[in-house]
Amino acid sequence: MTDASALRTAILTSVPADPFQTTAPEPRFVYVPRTHVRALDPDNMLVVGARGTGKSFWWQALLSDAARATLQIPSMSRGKLQVGAGWSENTEPDKDTLAGLRRAGADPRQIWRAVLLAQFDSGVDSMDSWKDRVDWVANHPEAVAKLIRSYDDAADADDTRHLLLFDALDRTADEWTERRALLKGLLQLVLDLRSTKAIRAKVFVRPDMIQDPEVLAFVDSSKVVGSRIELTWPRHELYGLLWQYMGNAFQGAATFRRRHSGWKKDETGLFRMPDTLRTNEQVQRDVFAEIAGKAMGTNERRGLPFTWIPTHLADASSIVTPRSFLAALRTAADETNHDSELALDWRSIHSGVRRASEIRVIELGEDFPWTKPAMAALEGLNVPCSRKDLVSRWTANSVMERLDGLPTGDRNKNATLGQQGLLNDLVEVGVLEVRSDGRYNIPDVYRVGFGLKRRGGVRPVT
Repeated sequence: MTDASALRTAILTSVPADPFQTTAPEPRFVYVPRTHVRALDPDNMLVVGARGTGKSFWWQALLSDAARATLQIPSMSRGKLQVGAGWSENTEPDKDTLAGLRRAGADPRQIWRAVLLAQFDSGVDSMDSWKDRVDWVANHPEAVAKLIRSYDDAADADDTRHLLLFDALDRTADEWTERRALLKGLLQLVLDLRSTKAIRAKVFVRPDMIQDPEVLAFVDSSKVVGSRIELTWPRHELYGLLWQYMGNAFQGAATFRRRHSGWKKDETGLFRMPDTLRTNEQVQRDVFAEIAGKAMGTNERRGLPFTWIPTHLADASSIVTPRSFLAALRTAADETNHDSELALDWRSIHSGVRRASEIRVIELGEDFPWTKPAMAALEGLNVPCSRKDLVSRWTANSVMERLDGLPTGDRNKNATLGQQGLLNDLVEVGVLEVRSDGRYNIPDVYRVGFGLKRRGGVRPVT
């Protein structure tokens, strides 16, 4: 096997084929960006990240004893740490149960207090139904306070901390008004737990969800939101993530590690990269040039693969998600000819960007259903383009009328402002960017998947 083939195999046998993988991550592939260390600290209870930045990944990793053991985060090594699943798509109470509780008049804060107590040997956990649990919690505030205080004191005396994780909060209800109410109640619980010594909640949430004033309409909400930690992925951390996969791959890893000295095997059997490989961008450029060459075409004028890939995967807010990045590289590895002199060739990298764009478009439609009709009407349009070009497409395709027909929770935030409101909302979610000359551009990570064109750009998905 040639080195190029071995390096390609390292990508194919490590990077997940399913970009939406929901199972616990393999400990060997858990990579902690320096920017995420504070986010994983049990004392930091609100973690904000866009779709694909790692919220669900960290939810799964923190629940896994094996994955958690590889993190090497000092704040996690103090005493004993017990981690529980507070809420996600596959936990109880499920979405339908939450809807039933709300129809019966349950207060969101009391729902989440019941979820908290159900984690402990409190008696609440043995009640027959979630309605019984929530009703008991709502009707016995003094007993609830005593139970929480008693558990907190016992855990503290035993040098134990209990961490309860909450994720997928955009799936708690179908209507945004209900999702908003439930999130507000959960953040109130987070505020309550700030006064405990050994009980913590960690809430993973999308940025747009905590930008709603109604979510934060409770006393001292600033204490919760002001201490939030954001999941960011600078370019050098994206490549550090790739090295983590390749250096610990099921096949081809030894070839990759041999080319770059300094790898060390730790007590868990995981190979850890040298600091220069994760922090020095010049070193990273050289390493990636060995994998994908130095040109996105027949000459270097087309761009350097190392910088070209993140640039074409960034949205209008310059956010690149690891899900998009890994999906692009996995697709490129899969489509590069087996006899290629490089592990990844530039044509296959183009295919990878198309695949990543398809994924981002799917995610966008799930998070913001109003983007589907708005962007479908723009298919085939050349960008950058004028405001008039966008508005004329929307008018011709009756987009505003279609948006008015969506359920209330699926409409864009500034729907009452008509076409200008739609423009503003597309800018806010990172789909549109306003250029200095007043024209609108759509970054490749969305343009390609939505079928728009750009002169000299990556061919759109057809």
